[in-house]
This record gives sequence, structure tokens and C-alpha cells, in this order.
Amino acid sequence: MPKRREWTENDIKNIIKLYTEDEFSISYIATQILHCRANSISKILKDNNIEIRSKKSPRILNKKDEEEIIKLYTTTDLFQNEIARKYNCCTETIHKVLVKNNIKIINKPKLNKEQNDEFFDNIDTEEKAYFLGFVFADGNVYNHQLTIEIQAKDRELLERFKKELNLNSKISYRNRGNTEVCSIRMISEHLCNSLAKYGIVPDKTHKTKHLPELSLAVRPHFIRGLIDGDGWISIDKNNYYHIGFVSNYQSTCEDFKTFCNSFLPIEASFTNKINVKDKKNNGYVCQTTKQKTAKCLANILYKDCKICLSRKYRLVEPLFDSKNDEDIV
Repeated sequence: MPKRREWTENDIKNIIKLYTEDEFSISYIATQILHCRANSISKILKDNNIEIRSKKSPRILNKKDEEEIIKLYTTTDLFQNEIARKYNCCTETIHKVLVKNNIKIINKPKLNKEQNDEFFDNIDTEEKAYFLGFVFADGNVYNHQLTIEIQAKDRELLERFKKELNLNSKISYRNRGNTEVCSIRMISEHLCNSLAKYGIVPDKTHKTKHLPELSLAVRPHFIRGLIDGDGWISIDKNNYYHIGFVSNYQSTCEDFKTFCNSFLPIEASFTNKINVKDKKNNGYVCQTTKQKTAKCLANILYKDCKICLSRKYRLVEPLFDSKNDEDIV
């Protein structure tokens, strides 16, 4: 006698989600997803007080229907079950159309009506300016979806981003080469349109050549977000501080210097030249090695900030004015 299948708590949660949220039929879940008997799925649903839906008659879709379904799935935020409702058919019918036409099935995050889609409409707070800089550096926009992927050790920022925008998206993890990274996704046409005003568009790495125009009041927070994303703070063997930023375009690095000099005192101006990143001309580097500039930047950007990468804060903390100047190189 074959061994009876044991269903874990996660199995049961997944079955309920597939049936109630994704709206797949019992037979499709059993035969195409979990490869078991339909009676087993039905029993699990009934045991968990899930009402069993009445069966729909299968709808025959023509070529035009399939083309419209593919367009809806690839160019909008609609889920398979939402498209199914539009065509009065089962979710698996839509799923089969997508698979047959080699359309990649995307695990789209569930929409959250409470999320703050208007967060970037007006950059008038420290948090908004910081995250605008951070997204400018490490964010990716595509098909009305914002994705931020960073090193797993910096997860704290994604948790803060979730809180600020009231997101219910989960933070996911993967290995990128030898580095563990984590990411968060947010679907919002409105938010992505707002970001576009600041040059954060699909393929921004190759399209956006300048930093956005921002008021002087929020520029330090934006710059801190840039440095926490695409910049660095390091201390060399002589105990000299280096603070810098890297970009594909020299013009962006020039803007970075201009932004910094707009809030730095004249005697601590950012004067270092912008250099090519490497021999293959893969981008440009803008960094200061002048200690007066580094100290001023540390104090203006990090000393009393409400949000930043804690590991970079700890690096520059010895430069804060509260320390004795004689202790600083």
C-alpha cells in the first residue's frame, strides 16, 4: 500500500491561497500543481471551512482573446485571477494561455490599498529625500513596479522603507554571486510616475544622466541616500577618510559635486577631479580625500540624521564635531 501523503502547515496554507486568492480550481491544483487526488484538496479546504465554489463551464478563447490576455498580463498590474474574471473563465484557462505562448509567469506581490502611493509626490521631508536618493542609486522601475535590492546585511533599510510606505510586501532573499542580497517590490503606477519626474525610469542606469532638481533644504538627505546606495566611506592605511560616489556618467558625478558644494562651507569645498572608474571606462568616480571636506560631509550628512545605513554612520562617527579635533587626522 502506498504511503499516505502528509500535508504540512505550509502545504495547507498554499492550497488555501491557490484556491481562494489565485482562484485555481480543485482539479487544477491537484493535477497540475501538487500532483495528488482532487479529493485530498477538497478535504483540506472543507476541513479549514473554505466554501467550495460551483464549477464554471469552460470558455473557448479565440486568437484575439489570447492576444488581449497576454497584453493585459504583461503591461498591467492585473493578476491571472483578475483577468479570468474579465473573461468569465477559470484562472487555469488564463494560465494555460500564458504558458502556451511562452509568457513568463511572474509572482506578483498582492496589491495593498493602504500603501502610500503618494510618498514621492513632493520631496519635503528628510525621509522622502533620503529614499529618493537611495532608490536613485539602488532602485529599479519596470512595468509599474519598483524593486529595491541591497545586501542582506543592510536589511534595516528595507524594513524602514516598508514602514514609511505602509507596505505589506515581503522581503525576499537570494544569492548574487558570493553575496546574499535581499529585495522588496512595490506595485504602483502612481508612485512609478512620481519617480519618473526625478529620472528614476526603466533602465535609468543608461538613460538618466543628471541628478534631479531638489531644494537646498533636502539635498543633504538625498546625497546621503545616494552614498548609502552607490557610494562609499572608507579609511585608508594612513587613517585618511575617503567619501565618494560612482556613476555611469560624468555629468551625474558633476551634479553630485555641485549638490555637495551647495551646502558645504567654501573652505571645505569638494574640489577633487572626477576620474574614470577603470581602464575600460566603465563609469566615473567622484570622491574627496581632503579631510576637511570629509569631516564637514560627515557632520552635515550623518551627525543628526533620522535615517541612514548604520554601518556607514559608525564609520564616520569619529569625525563628528562632538569629538576633539586633535583626534582627527
